[in-house]
Amino acid sequence: EGEDEEEYEFDESKDIDESITNFFDGELVGHEAVSSLDWESSLSEAFTDEPRSIAEVQLRFRQRSYEGRLDTSSIDGTLLRSLLDLRYPQSWYSNARRMKRKFIAHVGPTNSGKTHAALTALKNAKTGVYCAPLRLLAAEVMERLNKDGVVCNMATGQQVIEKVGATHTSCTIEMASVTNFVDVAIIDEYQVMVDVNRGWSWTRAILGLPASEIHLTGDPSKLHELQKLIDLTGEELEIRR
Repeated sequence: EGEDEEEYEFDESKDIDESITNFFDGELVGHEAVSSLDWESSLSEAFTDEPRSIAEVQLRFRQRSYEGRLDTSSIDGTLLRSLLDLRYPQSWYSNARRMKRKFIAHVGPTNSGKTHAALTALKNAKTGVYCAPLRLLAAEVMERLNKDGVVCNMATGQQVIEKVGATHTSCTIEMASVTNFVDVAIIDEYQVMVDVNRGWSWTRAILGLPASEIHLTGDPSKLHELQKLIDLTGEELEIRR
């Protein structure tokens, strides 16, 4: 039996003041693009042994500032404001930002075959994840993949099923991992991204899933909103009708 994976903890043994000084004295001296993805990813690495999201680094930075444990007087004001700026969610997912992902949107009316095409790509991938809008859909896809010989786990807010040798996961979208790399991902019913109550889960998955190829199925009327979100990452969107 494998040991449980330990939850990653911020490395308290590092001198954060020294890390900040080294970072700002290094590649960021005279750097004008203070909100670019490049420096934000680098900043994440500068503070931790493992790549973490810029949001975690920002929160840790803010916490130490409030506690008086960090002298920020010598840090350039523009860079300091950028460090504390949480308005750019595309920069929160360092694993996804290290990749050049490809998005494929399958759009069309009901029973047009869009979901079948996406599931075929998932089935043929070495590793993959299906992100469902509903628990019943997550269960249905898990059963379908296992029946077809693709060993698949399931993760929902109510139930987790783990199978030996699983290469795929079928989950409700709120349970999707933004740290585990996979070859193919499916985000079903992407148009829910505009929903006031649940839209955050779709936005998080679109911006943060570390998958080489991401298939999206849904309503073509929301393609404009989808394109605008993907444009934040600098990645490509292919539309298949």
